[in-house]
Amino acid sequence: MKKIFGLVEKNDDAVNDFLMHYDADFEIHVYSPLIESCEDSLFYCLGNIVSLFWEEDDICWIATDVEEVYQLANKLCASLFQKIIYIDHNVDTAFSKRLDANELLLFDYKMIPDKNMQLLLQEFVSKISLFDMEFYCRFENDIKHFVKQSDKKSTTFLAHICRLLLYMEKEGNRCIHVLYRLLLLSMLMKLEYLPEHTNAYLVEVLKNSDFNEANYYFIWNQFKGLSFKNLLAVDESSFEFLDYLYKQSYKRYKERAKTVLEKIPSQKRHSDRVLILTIQFLGRNHAPTKTVLERCKTYAEMGKEVYLINTTEQYTSQGYIPLFSAQVGTVAAEDELADILSIDGEKKIWYKQLDSDISIWERFLLLVKYIKQIKPKYILSIGTGSMLADLCSNMVPCASMSLVFSILPKTENCIKILGRKLSQNELENGETRDIIESCFTFELKPQKMKFIRQQYQIPENKFILVVVGIRLDFEIASKFCDMLEKACRNGCFVVFAGVYDTYHKIGESNPLLAQNSTFIGYCNDIQALMEICDLYVNPERFGGGFSVIEAFAKGVPGVYLKTGDVYTAGGEEFSVSNFDEMEQTILRYKRDKNFYEMMSAKAKKRAKLMTSSLEAMKELDRKIVEKVEKEFW
Repeated sequence: MKKIFGLVEKNDDAVNDFLMHYDADFEIHVYSPLIESCEDSLFYCLGNIVSLFWEEDDICWIATDVEEVYQLANKLCASLFQKIIYIDHNVDTAFSKRLDANELLLFDYKMIPDKNMQLLLQEFVSKISLFDMEFYCRFENDIKHFVKQSDKKSTTFLAHICRLLLYMEKEGNRCIHVLYRLLLLSMLMKLEYLPEHTNAYLVEVLKNSDFNEANYYFIWNQFKGLSFKNLLAVDESSFEFLDYLYKQSYKRYKERAKTVLEKIPSQKRHSDRVLILTIQFLGRNHAPTKTVLERCKTYAEMGKEVYLINTTEQYTSQGYIPLFSAQVGTVAAEDELADILSIDGEKKIWYKQLDSDISIWERFLLLVKYIKQIKPKYILSIGTGSMLADLCSNMVPCASMSLVFSILPKTENCIKILGRKLSQNELENGETRDIIESCFTFELKPQKMKFIRQQYQIPENKFILVVVGIRLDFEIASKFCDMLEKACRNGCFVVFAGVYDTYHKIGESNPLLAQNSTFIGYCNDIQALMEICDLYVNPERFGGGFSVIEAFAKGVPGVYLKTGDVYTAGGEEFSVSNFDEMEQTILRYKRDKNFYEMMSAKAKKRAKLMTSSLEAMKELDRKIVEKVEKEFW
């Protein structure tokens, strides 16, 4: 049952009319007169609000006609209640006893069920004015463990504690070191998922003169990953702040490098050499690595000398400043990658991996040495944002290709490669001079296995939908699950394949989907899996281009929204506008055999087009060389 707690001073017709509006859907509790019942003390009022949160397991709202209570509750308790509402009807009385934030903080400690967390937070507050790295590491690690192990109620209350500490600093009750302030803001950013916290964190970084280009690049990298995985809320201002961070980082690095950067003229560069820079290179089962390898091997087939350098920039830890639960990019040992760098058993790809433990600046200096030795015709940067590629483009012309190939790469100084044609709207409204349109192709892993439905407990008599991804925890949203559940009511069964640690929670909101689905884990042979499935279904996300073409190659049609890499790879014919249309299309595939066979044939045709790498790369190379010779040195 949903509840409204009316904390009102003047219980008159205006209050009753407001509450009666919700009477049918809410259980309503009224506390009046508020000021007298709280002994004229804002501390007691806020303490009571906090107590209501802990006592109730239902969805709750707070409604009050005391403006000061409304303002404070919004600042301190917004995470505790679904809504906090102000009833404006001319209340002219006020609390005479102000809020003692220290007293409220002591009260809040006692409300936390975990005694160890109580002590940890008290220690944190006692040290909050002077930054100590050893304590910080221990504190953040313990908080991460607490968030991972605790229930929603406890982690929600942790957000309230963060709000209270930041409020206390603003009111002059606490001095918080800037690095701890960043930690608190980033905790709020992830716990409450509001763009106001995202922007507050970014503003704090930008206004502090002690942070340098490495700090800026670290934060930009982190936010790139967080937004890609949908782990934080952003708005237009967030993107403007992030764009400014990257530009400032590049500007500062370039100024620092002005005595090192030296253009290598065309006549001194080798026409048959291409240097490929990638921000991450892991192994055969890593889709971005497969993309890089495909480009390398296709260039070799074209007769090019291929040089590959892994800059290890993906979520680099260099330039670290506090960010709650920051991620660090995976780096494989260089000697583990030797077998995947050969072509037909012969090593034809020159490869170097930059040390991820050294600074971006030190990596840049190493790159400068390599580039002076290699003297390539041009550099091809593959990855979603590379500061090192941008800097090196001042020595040798560089073309940049994002791994999210449906969008333009983030770059300050490179030729931009888009893995599709520009839309009419982009042509009319955007700057297109430095953009090369291309066809992003795939080299599919050969099928080596044969599956049957029985080995995965997949029913023989159901229409099987398959959802593939290594970030399903972040990409599968409630609307998508609701749509799948409707499809399951009509004889469908869903197979989830990849990485989906929270699959077991599906039953909490979608019990029918839980009964009519299975999670098979990571699958090493997606084409073999597609042979026992009927339809590829994609959630709303950026990536996934490989998997849809693997489905199409086996004649399995797909259905997806008009966004992201799957849409770009699969094409318009298989796309839908929304999840309602997706459900209807799934059922049409299930019921209409002729439609299914027609779309299956189109899927195979599309797969053939999207795996014709040699012709696509020849055309891309021609366009890059033409632009380099016409517009560069």
